Amino acid sequence: MDAYTTHQAAKLLGVSLPTVVNWVKSGKLDAYRTPGGHRRIPAESIAVFCRSFGIPEPLALQHHKPQTPRSKPVIAIAGFEKDFSDLLQDFLTVKTGFHVQVSETPLALGFVLAKHDVGILVIDWAHFGIDLRDLHSNVPENIEILFLCSREGEAADIRGMFPENVVLLQPVPLEEIHAAIGRRLETLLAP
Repeated sequence: MDAYTTHQAAKLLGVSLPTVVNWVKSGKLDAYRTPGGHRRIPAESIAVFCRSFGIPEPLALQHHKPQTPRSKPVIAIAGFEKDFSDLLQDFLTVKTGFHVQVSETPLALGFVLAKHDVGILVIDWAHFGIDLRDLHSNVPENIEILFLCSREGEAADIRGMFPENVVLLQPVPLEEIHAAIGRRLETLLAP
């Protein structure tokens, strides 16, 4: 395991959850936040913490073999009006730290999908103008799609063809889009 939740770290170290949280907050134990806002404590941070404070290293860490880190996938945005796509691109870049590519046409989206390691596609269904069957057959299965649409009828059609994907009805606050992306990124980046 590359990183532990605060609950897992507490169990590993034989202390309470609030103790681990306090160690993280005080800077004694290094941690980072996932795009969804959850703390993760790298295994190496726990090992360094144990050595620094003379705590025996947990057996689980002694057999830990670091995995090669996964590269961050690109977030692609497709079909939004220019002002909103620029706003969403800036917002997601700042909030997630991921590279965000904007495509205004299906052709431009094809180039983005071919050139970048896209993990999540955020698509404004009302403004994109591509048939669901074409999208279904041309977007690789490993890409998570988050649909935004303006009518419940469109949402029902999308859910019928893409039952595993997130469908949000507009208007949608940017924070809600970010939260949905964060949940999907956590599953993509999970070891």
